[in-house]
Amino acid sequence: ETVALFYGKNATKYACRVIPSIVNRIFDKSMKIAAEEKRKEEEKQEKIRKAAEEKEAKRREEEELAAKARAEQQQEDDVVHDPIYVTIAGREVDISETDIDPEYLQALPEDVREEV
Repeated sequence: ETVALFYGKNATKYACRVIPSIVNRIFDKSMKIAAEEKRKEEEKQEKIRKAAEEKEAKRREEEELAAKARAEQQQEDDVVHDPIYVTIAGREVDISETDIDPEYLQALPEDVREEV
């Protein structure tokens, strides 16, 4: 009704003839643009996926290296240390895993030796 008031009674009839030709002219271009956008989005997703895979591979490699380093450290730590005994306050104390020089402890006075 509103169209008929502003443009006349034949406006709807003309619109029905014009709209299909407009749609036909823009349809192919629209499809090409949509296909191009889809391709770009897929490329973007592929780049993101590859970056995530590379990051995950790098993380796994770092974890493996860290695990190897921990294993080597553990093996070094597992080496049996000869017990080193020092007399402190009348008791024999093993200081082999403290990395304290026994000669240094022996040189200290008795009261300071207890604090160390």
